[in-house]
Amino acid sequence: MDVFNYLEDDKSSIIQRLNETAKNYSVWTRDRVFEEAKNDFTSIKKHFARETLLENNLKNSVPVQNLLSAVSKLRDEITAEVEQIVEIHVDEPGFEQSLETIAKKFSQYAQYCKEKYYPDLKKILSADELKYIQKQLEQNILS
Repeated sequence: MDVFNYLEDDKSSIIQRLNETAKNYSVWTRDRVFEEAKNDFTSIKKHFARETLLENNLKNSVPVQNLLSAVSKLRDEITAEVEQIVEIHVDEPGFEQSLETIAKKFSQYAQYCKEKYYPDLKKILSADELKYIQKQLEQNILS
């Protein structure tokens, strides 16, 4: 398994599910919207944890410190949006718009990772480090 391909595929899957949930907000029952949104948000949280696992294995993060700060800020913004939406009932005004906002921000985050974050990390990770990260990621996925 290629760590970066897995993370990109995971992001794509999350984006697809977020967009589907937002698109079907007025079609699905409120219970289904609630369950789907809850699953989407859990997936985001797990994805961020997997990326953090990757970052925790960087032996020399100095070359990418600014990048790590930028990514952390983007994650914090998305996490804050998720924390706000869980305070809103599915029927309340603003839920659908908040869901769309999260989907948009997560899509932008995915694009940033693909274009900037992952390529820069690849430059500083050795093959041995990637193998070790891959093993940890596999264990994380299976647990």
